[in-house]
Amino acid sequence: MSYVPLSALTDREEIAALAKAEIKAKYLRGQAEHRTDLPTGGLSWFASAAREEAIDQIAYTHHIVAKCAQLRALHGRMCEGLMTLAQAAEEMGVIISCNPPEKHPSA
Repeated sequence: MSYVPLSALTDREEIAALAKAEIKAKYLRGQAEHRTDLPTGGLSWFASAAREEAIDQIAYTHHIVAKCAQLRALHGRMCEGLMTLAQAAEEMGVIISCNPPEKHPSA
């Protein structure tokens, strides 16, 4: 069963509350990991860091679109009866997993 918000208002409230909690947690993890006081950074440092993050986002969204295409193709094969439910579940598990990318051979 898919999740359906009770209303646009509760949907907005849920999104805002989740974002607030995630931002706080991310900030605290970053502070602990990097042991820095973020507000003391210079403008050029922030510009460079933001650009690096934006470049990463392009790669991430490219792979999100590719994973969506994989799910659509899987759906098509399932509808055509080209695979068993177990095969489909295994393939879907790989597509939707929480696994980080594997190490590149040159790394």
